[in-house]
Amino acid sequence: MIISRLVAASLFCSTLAAVAHAQVINRANVPAGYATPTDGTFSIRFPIPFIDMAESGDKFGADRDMVVRMVTGITKSGIRLSAAEMPDPHGQLAPVDTFMDNLRQRLGSGAVLSDVSRDRKDNVDTVSFALAAHGRGFYFRVIRAEGSQYILLVQFRDALHDTANKMKEPFFSSFSFARP
Repeated sequence: MIISRLVAASLFCSTLAAVAHAQVINRANVPAGYATPTDGTFSIRFPIPFIDMAESGDKFGADRDMVVRMVTGITKSGIRLSAAEMPDPHGQLAPVDTFMDNLRQRLGSGAVLSDVSRDRKDNVDTVSFALAAHGRGFYFRVIRAEGSQYILLVQFRDALHDTANKMKEPFFSSFSFARP
């Protein structure tokens, strides 16, 4: 449930804009390059300018002391890239399969889940998948490690599928637990 709310915020650009009053923007218009959210534990290469923000967990139905950290940006053509970190020190998040099903249901009838791949290495679980619905596409990578969950997202209109597909792997594979 908690993570469904996090992704709902990430999924819809308008949602991010609509709830901006509840978010803390740490930095805006940061030039392209390696992005590490303020007080975050990861970095990822952004090929576009980005925003570094944080939001309290109560926005997502969790403990208000929990902080969700996110970096996000949008290309001139409308492709959104996002990477978020959500602490889960007590292992209370729903299984990733539940997360995927909840996302598909939120997108409504006609939503298609595809390209599911899983990997486990050095106590890090990674699940990648795609969702498509209503003229929009979403590429996700969910990483669970050391008491946190990380969600990487590429969001696009169907007309931008080929461009988004080319951006996906370089963006996802640039994720690192180390700061640059």
